[in-house]
Amino acid sequence: MPAQLIEESPVRIEQVAAGVIQIDFGRVAFGHIVFNTTAFKTSATVLVRFGEWLNKEGRIDPQAPGSFRHGVARVSCQSRSPTVPEPDPRNTTPPALPVPEHLGPLLPFRWIEIEGWPGEIRTSHIHRRTPVLQAWDSNASSFACSNARLVALWDLCKHTLRSTTYAGVYFDGDRERVSYEIDAYLSQLIHEAVDPGSSIARATFVHLFNHRTWPTEAAFHLLGMAYADWWHTGDREWLAEHFEKLQGSDRVKQLEHLDPDRLPVFRIHFFQHHSRSGRRKECSGHKRRNDAGSLKIVAPSLRMRWHQINRISLAAVGEHPNLSGLAEESGEPLARTAPSGRSHPH
Repeated sequence: MPAQLIEESPVRIEQVAAGVIQIDFGRVAFGHIVFNTTAFKTSATVLVRFGEWLNKEGRIDPQAPGSFRHGVARVSCQSRSPTVPEPDPRNTTPPALPVPEHLGPLLPFRWIEIEGWPGEIRTSHIHRRTPVLQAWDSNASSFACSNARLVALWDLCKHTLRSTTYAGVYFDGDRERVSYEIDAYLSQLIHEAVDPGSSIARATFVHLFNHRTWPTEAAFHLLGMAYADWWHTGDREWLAEHFEKLQGSDRVKQLEHLDPDRLPVFRIHFFQHHSRSGRRKECSGHKRRNDAGSLKIVAPSLRMRWHQINRISLAAVGEHPNLSGLAEESGEPLARTAPSGRSHPH
């Protein structure tokens, strides 16, 4: 699913120090800046600072905490090239996801500060170009309630999906620009809530099968992704196509054969989406180190998902040759009819 560049104008321009102009684009997004070179004739070179974080004085913070980005670039006012700081090799070389060539260099930022600008600067003089999926529909969803913080949180989730799907798969933002199974599963659930469509989630699922990440417990969330795809689409054909990969996964087999009651040491806690009611449900996993020193995780909630996927697939036996020969492991009924007309397991 291709992405396109859209132009965004500044929402605020302010002189914050002698010879320093700060420009605010309203919210953080991946992108680069471009000058409107027809607006002025000077060829002066200016210093441009980029940032996601302001310090206490309201200036771009060059020591921003964590993964908040900042950087500096020098550029001619007559430049027609997209401008961002030099790329960081930590998240622009493999295994980082490549930026599609037609999008140009990208960096997440909200503010820029310009030193040396000749004369007055207007919103028409500079724009941020940010990548957005061509199929993204900002009007596909909306949310309102009496709690302003909850509305802001919902809007943040929606904006995050809009800003981090340009590569055609879900990824972790600018920390590494790498897809991780747990991140992808949560992104899939959010995506279905704000702009329904399965293509990005499915592309990410396939990508992660071919590019496993290092956390042992992360791969189990591919089960959650497969289940969520069926829950939102009702498409058994896609599930059947990928069922054998799930069934043959060595990590999935751990869920089948390891007994959590015999794995002492310590617990991990996480939240697992409960799709029938939409509630959030806390589940426990157990981990211990094996003789090789790696971590083994048994997550009961994900083992439950595996049995649910088995039951969904069993309901399709006869329709899909890939699913023949499976035996139901639960005495519960296979499925019931959901309000949408498709079936789902109890």
